[in-house]
Amino acid sequence: MKVIPFKHNHIQQAKKLAELNFAEENKRLNNILPTESIPDLSVFAKNNMGVVAYDGDVMLGFMGCYGPINNLFGKSNGIWSPVHAHGTVEKNRKKIYSLMYQHVAKIWVDQGLLSHCITLYANDNNAINCFFDNGFGKRLVDAVMDVNSFPCKFEDDNLCFELEKDQFAKVHSLSNLTTKHLQNSPSFMPRKEESLQSFMQDITDDIRIFTAQIDGKIVAYLKIQNEGETFISENKNMMNVTGAYVIDEYRGSGISSKLLNYVVSTLKNKNITHLGVDYESLNPTANSFWQKHFVPYTYGLTRRIDERIIE
Repeated sequence: MKVIPFKHNHIQQAKKLAELNFAEENKRLNNILPTESIPDLSVFAKNNMGVVAYDGDVMLGFMGCYGPINNLFGKSNGIWSPVHAHGTVEKNRKKIYSLMYQHVAKIWVDQGLLSHCITLYANDNNAINCFFDNGFGKRLVDAVMDVNSFPCKFEDDNLCFELEKDQFAKVHSLSNLTTKHLQNSPSFMPRKEESLQSFMQDITDDIRIFTAQIDGKIVAYLKIQNEGETFISENKNMMNVTGAYVIDEYRGSGISSKLLNYVVSTLKNKNITHLGVDYESLNPTANSFWQKHFVPYTYGLTRRIDERIIE
C-alpha cells in the first residue's frame, strides 16, 4: 500500500468511494437517509492537504479536509474533514484509515494545524475505532428522523405556536440562555452572548421558529432551517434543527416533546420528509433528548495535538 498526495486525477475514484461509504451507512440505518449527491471534491485536491492510498492501480482510500481553520476548538488552528471528504474500501478499513491519518496528520501539524476534526458515519465501527486509537474523542453528532414515521399526536391545546418573522426577536433571550448553558460543566464551550441586532442579522428567509407558551410567556423554542452540517442535510426535502431551548423550570415536563411533535406535524403538511439535528455529545441535556427521537448518522471526532510539538 502506498500513500501519495491527493490530486485532481484522483477525484473520480474518490467520489466512488464516498458514494460507496454513504450507501453502506444508509443500509445500516435501513435506508432512512435522504439520498443526496456527493459534493464536488476538487477543493480537497487543490489545497495540498490531502492524501490517497493505493494498492497498485486500485484506490483503497482518500482523505481531504477544509483548512486552515482559525481557532478551531481552542486557540490552535486546525482542519475539518467532513464525511464526504474521505472514504475507504470496506476490507482493511481500519488499517487504511490509520495509515492515511499517519501521513496526512504530518502535513497538518507541519503547518501548525493542531486541532483535527474528522466526521465519520456513526455506525462505521472500524473507522471510528481507528480514530479512537489515534487519540480522538467524540464531540459532535448529526442525527435524522423520517417525519412520516414519527408518531405525531397533534393536540390543539394552545401551547405551541409558530412565530411570524417580525416576532423572532422574542426568542433572543432564550438563544442566549442556550449560550450560557453550553458555557457550564461539562460542555465548557466559550461562546459569547449575542446582541439582539446580531441575532436578527443572522435570520435568513428559510428559518422558521416554533415556541411553547404558557400564560403568554415563551418557555421553549425550536428553530429549523434548510441548512445543516452535512451534505446529506442539504436535501431539498429535509429541514434541520439549528436552535432549541427549554427554560430550566419546565424541563422534564414534556414540553420539549410536545413542541417537537407540533413541529413535525407542521412539516408533514409541507411535504418535508426528514428532519435533522446536530448537537454536541458533551452536552448531556441535548444528548439525552435528541436520541429519543432521532437516529445518529455521523459523529464528529476531534483531537488536539499538544502545542509543544511545534515549539
